[in-house]
Amino acid sequence: MNVIWHKVWFDLWHNKIRTLLAVLSIAVGVFAIGAIFGMVDQLLPGMDRSHQASQPSHITINLSERITRDLADRLTNIDGIDDIEVSNSVPIRYKLRPDDDWQAGFLEMRDDYDEQTYDVLQLQDGAWPDNDNLAVERLSSEAFGLEFGGQVIFELDQTDRPLVSIGRWPGHRHQPGYGR
Repeated sequence: MNVIWHKVWFDLWHNKIRTLLAVLSIAVGVFAIGAIFGMVDQLLPGMDRSHQASQPSHITINLSERITRDLADRLTNIDGIDDIEVSNSVPIRYKLRPDDDWQAGFLEMRDDYDEQTYDVLQLQDGAWPDNDNLAVERLSSEAFGLEFGGQVIFELDQTDRPLVSIGRWPGHRHQPGYGR
């Protein structure tokens, strides 16, 4: 052995605790990386199944101006288009209590929650919204402390209008507001 190997062996043997800590650090790091990659392999199939269960739309088109229902229905006559489900998403300002500051959010609206085709929402509790109430995504309702029958105040045409929460679905939106 040459001088360098004698020095390495001497340092390792005479500093056993430091050597043990270095070996343990490397082992923990290798285990952590293996655990992360193992968890990714476990999570991805579940996420894929969940995504497919919602029947995701293949294309989402956001329009800057309104179109008529007739025009939307005529789009299904284009070759290669099987079906269209129209929904409306509008920016809103809301607050939960009259003294709160206004918050920005989006209100998502659909014609018929019972006959959803794409990006399907599943009702967890309560009822789907109708004219004067709304359903709130589950995590948002928990985060905001919004119970059934609780009100969300919307700013509409310079007036405040409260809507009552009557439903909840498990989802991923972060603002109160799926309604009609």
